[in-house]
Order: sequence, then structure tokens, then C-alpha cells
Amino acid sequence: MMLASESLADLLVTTAQIATDVGYGSPFALSTAFKRQFGVSPSEYRRRRFQTWPHTFEVGDGGLRLLPCGFSCPAASPSL
Repeated sequence: MMLASESLADLLVTTAQIATDVGYGSPFALSTAFKRQFGVSPSEYRRRRFQTWPHTFEVGDGGLRLLPCGFSCPAASPSL
């Protein structure tokens, strides 16, 4: 599930692709398991990661990835 949460930082990767990459049969199955572990859906988790500014982004491997702005930043914490 940590891989799924890290993958949500890539703005160009869909939840469906993340579900496939981490071994879930559907985005719904990933969302259910993700919400059970983190208390929020993958889309809500992603939204909260981008809610607090400033952030730094990097481009690589065809994606745009959020880099946490620091230790006190909510984006730095995988559990929100």
C-alpha cells in the first residue's frame, strides 16, 4: 500500500494504472483497501497532498512528481 500512496504523487498516473501496478484487479478494489488503511480514498489522499504549498516538482520517466516541501509539510507524511 505504501507503493500505491507514493504512486499517487505522480500526477500523470491514473488510479486504474496504480491498481494494476500494485496488483489489484480494479480501481475499486484498490480504493477499498486504501481507504481501509489510510482512512481516505486515493483521490482524496492525492488532493490533500497537493493542498498545501509550496511544493517542488520534478519531471522524469514521463511523469510529474510531487516532492514534499519539508518535514512539517503534510505532503511529507504518507499517512496524512
